Amino acid sequence: MLSPIINQFLADLVFPRLLSHTGSFVVHAGGVGFGDAAIMLLGNSGRGKSTLAASFARAGLTLLGDDAMIVTSLDATPRVCSVYPSLRLFPDSIEALMPDAVTAGPVARHSTKQRIDVVVAQKSDYWSLPVRGIFSIGEPVNDGRIDLRRLTVAEACMAFVENSFALDPSDTARARERLVNASALAREVPAFEISYPRDYARLPEVRQAILEQVAALEPA
Repeated sequence: MLSPIINQFLADLVFPRLLSHTGSFVVHAGGVGFGDAAIMLLGNSGRGKSTLAASFARAGLTLLGDDAMIVTSLDATPRVCSVYPSLRLFPDSIEALMPDAVTAGPVARHSTKQRIDVVVAQKSDYWSLPVRGIFSIGEPVNDGRIDLRRLTVAEACMAFVENSFALDPSDTARARERLVNASALAREVPAFEISYPRDYARLPEVRQAILEQVAALEPA
């Protein structure tokens, strides 16, 4: 039997890249479901994807995953599902957001992040949801503002390319395919950059800003 850390390594780093190599468009992102739709959360490591996803889950939305999302139907209505349901948090985020959470051990020997046992949606209920909006987490701000800026199609495309998984980055055919998929996703789904103070007390305002932006995208 493989150790939990090896299992985590395979789930986080190997499977998403293998799926990408076999033709799936896999994005390093979190996802939460609300109603019959989903939003995706992008961001470089350390920007707070998992913390924001956990905050949404704590507020009653459905956690899809916090690390790797498969995007399909790119030329119609893009849909998303998780490679596997996941939530990994640093100790301070666990204390602030999920003090009663059951931890399932460290993510890796070199990290203090802990895997969290959480109730996630069943695949039959949330196997694939249409994506309403994508939010890339920007640099923290220190003046109290919560800023939302819509990304251009070109900016969104590059963000998706930069946050996509690849088994062999030198494989030009696969790189071209990822660029085509990223471009299609950028054309079909509104994408935004959101910057906010890294203050747990402000997360309800961050969630509200995101959900209000998504609601504003809905047709009247």
